Amino acid sequence: MQKNKGFTLIELILAMAFFSFVLLFVVTGFIQINRSYTRGITVKEVQTTARELMETITTTIRNAEANSVETYNSIPGRLRLCVGTTRIGWNMPDAGGNFTSETYTDTGSPITIVKTETGACTAGITQNTNSRALVQDDIVVQHLNVTRLGTSNSFRVTLVISTDGRTNPTDFSAFGVNATCEIRTGDQFCDIARLDTVVTARN
Repeated sequence: MQKNKGFTLIELILAMAFFSFVLLFVVTGFIQINRSYTRGITVKEVQTTARELMETITTTIRNAEANSVETYNSIPGRLRLCVGTTRIGWNMPDAGGNFTSETYTDTGSPITIVKTETGACTAGITQNTNSRALVQDDIVVQHLNVTRLGTSNSFRVTLVISTDGRTNPTDFSAFGVNATCEIRTGDQFCDIARLDTVVTARN
């Protein structure tokens, strides 16, 4: 008489352990691939945004007269680069991780970095067709400085942007020029882009 053969308890446990290991391996690989993809997208977004923002600033200066370039980037709540009638206003984190008080005067909405074509440099920025946001909402300006080189028509432009505002505030006295990511459990990937260039304005 032929005996019916089946799986023993040990064989079943071993099979379950093997399939559990395979499943764990697949899930871990998927998570790593997703993290790598997210990191790549984040780096690309930050670097591309930094280049586009720097191009906007340098082109604005290059097409203007040197004496029309003014900066107010050391005054809390009034971070401005003014080139003729063009104004670029922005916010950045302070020592407590909060942001400076630059907002649209008519709506009170916070400004990341905005370019407008009308009004005096000391006037408020209004949220209208003359105002255009230069970056996406998930980008933060850590440092932006425009300095004239002596009495020449050349200006040094230094720009630091990041994916968010959670950066170490230890260098706030330098206005974020040395900003680094503050890593926290569960955070998405953080990236910082730094650009530095010299641009010459018209005579």
